[in-house]
Amino acid sequence: MNAAPNLLALVEVMDGDQVRQAFPVHARPDGEPPLPLRLGRALHSDIVLDDPHLAAEHALLQVDAQGARLSLLPSLNGAMQGRRHWCAGEQLEWPSDGLLQLGHTRLRLRHAAAPLAPEKPMLHAPRWLGLLLLAALLLVLTAWDTWVGQDPGAPWMAFLAPVLSVGAMLVTWAALWALASQLFQRRFPFALHLRKVMLFLLAVLVCVELLPALAFVASAPWLLLPAKLLPIFGGVALVWWHAREVWPRARRVLGWVLLGGTLLWLMNGWTRQEALQHRWREPYLSTVLPPGLRAAPLRSVEALLQDAAQLREPLKDKAGKDENGEDEEGGEEG
Repeated sequence: MNAAPNLLALVEVMDGDQVRQAFPVHARPDGEPPLPLRLGRALHSDIVLDDPHLAAEHALLQVDAQGARLSLLPSLNGAMQGRRHWCAGEQLEWPSDGLLQLGHTRLRLRHAAAPLAPEKPMLHAPRWLGLLLLAALLLVLTAWDTWVGQDPGAPWMAFLAPVLSVGAMLVTWAALWALASQLFQRRFPFALHLRKVMLFLLAVLVCVELLPALAFVASAPWLLLPAKLLPIFGGVALVWWHAREVWPRARRVLGWVLLGGTLLWLMNGWTRQEALQHRWREPYLSTVLPPGLRAAPLRSVEALLQDAAQLREPLKDKAGKDENGEDEEGGEEG
């Protein structure tokens, strides 16, 4: 049974993505639409908004069974609806679930005739056992990568410092996103954000270790390119993964900003690496495994010598020029 059969709408004052205060709009007992409601700072207003950037009587709200309209009274700041600024004396349609800004106050209208959005699943915090398993896997992979890169006989702190640094960065990253969630969502999901960043780092570490090995086994140098670019594109995807939970209403804008930044970085990186032979990747065979693991067909020594002989003239010509493309004898390239 409906507890409020004559309820037409709710005017909600928003604080981030949360409702700070709600003002019900009821139909009159005879079934007629309610009289226009005054919004403003004055205490005799029907909806009193404590905002110094509003006039005493800032706007009139008319709600009926079909929708809502807002008429702006004389004021300095008017109203903002999306990117459009409405001035005093103008009238605008206020759709259900639409956001409107009067001064610094963000308002949302919920109309009783509008259908409800489907229920969203709750974001349950992950179990700590799963987090501990992820942390253990990251510890093992980080320790292995550190051990491979260290010189023999290095002090034990040389192995421990990278592991502690990775742990500190993960905790700091998750805490910052949890603080952002507290700002916009009024909750502090530290464990959720920690799980996201650990899954991302684990996937990146595994791929960065496997792709160069596969490039050696299959003699496929092109696999070194995604191994180099994966952390960059993965980092962009990670920021999107966090941000769409922290600020869901702005996910489209955030997506375009991240995409534009990534494209700008690619163009800038292409020009900076113009002089390099291999862009965004290590030279081929920088990762060398036991020859028995190589699955690519072997080539004869004679074929390798023939390929090397074909490089003699280009290398000889290049060796006779300086960095500016001029001959070492002083003559400029013709």
